[in-house]
Amino acid sequence: MQETPSSLTMFFAFTTSYRKSREANRESDTPPAEPLFYTTSSHPLTDPRTTQLRSYAIATDVYVKAAPEDAGDHAGETWVVDKQPTSPLARGHIATLRTPDHMVGSGRVSKVVAFTRHWVILRLASGRDGRHIRVPIPWVHLGTYDSFVYMSLYNTLSPFPEPHGTYRDRPSFANTAENPYEFDLNVAPLELERLRNRMVKDPRVVYLLESVENVAAIAGS
Repeated sequence: MQETPSSLTMFFAFTTSYRKSREANRESDTPPAEPLFYTTSSHPLTDPRTTQLRSYAIATDVYVKAAPEDAGDHAGETWVVDKQPTSPLARGHIATLRTPDHMVGSGRVSKVVAFTRHWVILRLASGRDGRHIRVPIPWVHLGTYDSFVYMSLYNTLSPFPEPHGTYRDRPSFANTAENPYEFDLNVAPLELERLRNRMVKDPRVVYLLESVENVAAIAGS
């Protein structure tokens, strides 16, 4: 059986190559071959000297499919966002879930629970335990750490569910090995190291990497 590198080794190789590619891109004036989807990192608490609403003051109607899907490894139910919200969802936002026929309920976006390549599962803090929403990556604002985790693990993440129908047939999604999303994540080398150290201790990441290695071991046996 051919020995394959561990997911953790692949992760470190990715973050190193990512940093080098970002530096090379800054030195080059050549635009990318195809437009990418730019997703900015979210900082919920804004400068009090500005008039921008703080995250916890933003309420958004979120239109979801008619019925929830099984939450899988997560307790409760998961509602799939079907229409792009008027503003990207971020931690602290109040999301009111609506189907074409009725209002499901409201909850505050609490945290990222899981990623796939094209979706993020967010937990809603509400009166009902275990309510989550599955949102297309371009429709969320991720914090610096979650953006770093997502970019670092992109090739490790499951390609399913497929992208939302809005994006599925776009040319930038044709190559499944390429990340079609670009995050505005500019961090200093020391901050990058801090994010890397935090990530390798994150139970969500450890669980994911161990699962991938177990699957690889089974497939190679």
